[in-house]
Amino acid sequence: MFNVKGYRDFKYVCNSNIRKHLWDDWFNSYSNTVQNILNHPSHPHIQLFYGDKDYICNWRGGEFLAHSLDWYGKKNFEETEYKKMTLNKTVYGKYKRWEGFTFMRVDNAGHSVPEGQPFFAERMLESFIEYGFQDLN
Repeated sequence: MFNVKGYRDFKYVCNSNIRKHLWDDWFNSYSNTVQNILNHPSHPHIQLFYGDKDYICNWRGGEFLAHSLDWYGKKNFEETEYKKMTLNKTVYGKYKRWEGFTFMRVDNAGHSVPEGQPFFAERMLESFIEYGFQDLN
């Protein structure tokens, strides 16, 4: 789908022109937007994913965000246990999901998950587009 083979083929990850146009967006919080989407009657799917080596947007902060969102499934989501994310018998991290909301911690990936785990990132995105989210086992 994306022909992602590795770092050298992934040249658009940190495009300075794109970053310049998104600069005003850098320090904005979208937690209210995410809450509103989660509480929408159609219950759309939302997937948050973080690389475990990311020091800019670390996964613990993402986990805190995921648990702090005020939505109808908050209590159930908080009580849900993490499961291993595996693909072709390789463990790529852990996730927890309640209905349409998924939080993922991707192992051995930094700020750009597709750069650190290109094979898994491509499959994760394909799965989300096709099904909203499914176990990748």
